[in-house]
Amino acid sequence: MIRSVRGRLILGNTAILAAILLLFGLAIQEGFHAFTARTIDNELVRRSRRHIPQISPPPGAEREFANGPLVFNERGQADFFGQLVGPWDPVAFSNLGDKRRTFTEVTTQDNRHLRVMTQFMSEGRTLQVAYPMADIDTAAGQLNMLLLALAPVALLLSVFGGFVLTNNMLGRMGQITKAATQIDEDDLTERLPDLGDDEFGELTKAFNGLLDRLEAAFNRQGAVVQQLRRFTADASHELKTPLTVIKGNATLGMQPGQDTQTALSEINRAADGMSNLVQDLLLLARSDSGQLDLERKTLNLDDLLRDAARSVPNPKDVAVDVRASGLHVLGDQAALLRLFSNLIHNAVRHTAPENAILIHSLKDSAFVKVEVIDSGEGISKEHLAHLGERFYRVEKSRARQEGGGTGLGLAICFSIVEASNGWMEITSDLGVGTKVTVWLPRAEPALGASGQKALNP
Repeated sequence: MIRSVRGRLILGNTAILAAILLLFGLAIQEGFHAFTARTIDNELVRRSRRHIPQISPPPGAEREFANGPLVFNERGQADFFGQLVGPWDPVAFSNLGDKRRTFTEVTTQDNRHLRVMTQFMSEGRTLQVAYPMADIDTAAGQLNMLLLALAPVALLLSVFGGFVLTNNMLGRMGQITKAATQIDEDDLTERLPDLGDDEFGELTKAFNGLLDRLEAAFNRQGAVVQQLRRFTADASHELKTPLTVIKGNATLGMQPGQDTQTALSEINRAADGMSNLVQDLLLLARSDSGQLDLERKTLNLDDLLRDAARSVPNPKDVAVDVRASGLHVLGDQAALLRLFSNLIHNAVRHTAPENAILIHSLKDSAFVKVEVIDSGEGISKEHLAHLGERFYRVEKSRARQEGGGTGLGLAICFSIVEASNGWMEITSDLGVGTKVTVWLPRAEPALGASGQKALNP
């Protein structure tokens, strides 16, 4: 059994071409026989209209006259120059039946091959006329000899043609194979050559599309791995600080004569910070796995923003201006309260005491757009794309040791907004300030008992 594709294709193409040549030869034979039969039949019809002379045939012409038309009676006898003779084809004579005319071939007792036309005339008479097929048989034999002589040549040509066709197809497949083997697992930028618009071209385009998707997936996977490594390192660092505080104060508190109450207070504060960090990490983990379930209901946006502003510590007494809009949003109250509390807390922390923070909202199609605008130091452009990353801090001024957070606040904000079917955008200019814009699904206020929309207090 031939295992290689090349061998199977060569064998298959050769067999197909050989079959085509065989069918072509058979068609030539059938065409030759059909043409000669039609020509002879026309000649027989023409001869049937001639009258046989009632004299003896001239010397040497008996054979010609012997093939002339003969009229037979019901007993199958015909007068041939004074002699009674039988039909050329007795079977056709007997089986003529209702047919007006038939053409048959017969071999006589003296081995002559004749084509005979049998035709019913009238008054029980039947006409037969014969045509010798010797010359036709000779020509057919020569044609068969010619076809048999050409058969080996045609077979060789079919093998050569199958080889050429196969190499033409598999040669392009070899180009694909060679290019595919050169693609390295560490470098997916290589692509297969463009082979046109036929099936091989479509194959290379599909394979190149697969490589594009694989390259994009590997790049995303690499970015995720790098982010995970950074996340693990940052989380370890963030957890190390409160653990160090707990360990140090526990050791100090166990020593005789030390202020145990102060040590326990520091331990409690560090434990609270670590607990909050773990809760933030769990929230982000649930968000990444799509398990951040929120209870969505209609909320008064003005009340939500005022509650968020009141919940934020404001040691610098920065003015927070919440402008009422009378709009309502669809979302989870606790999650949205945490969202706006985080945004306002960031704005307060980076705004000077003499400046103010503006919070306002307005309709935007099927959404409500909420803007939190501060007039702080601003953020450089190169940092804006990374603000949603975990543990990302812009500058040392935002580090924990100088009063900064863990770097999870904005990541949590992005997760809450996404889980609420909204989106968030941050723009900033150095020395001018930062604007955070949040889009949330808009909702209609609930109806009161009188059927009117409930008014804001």
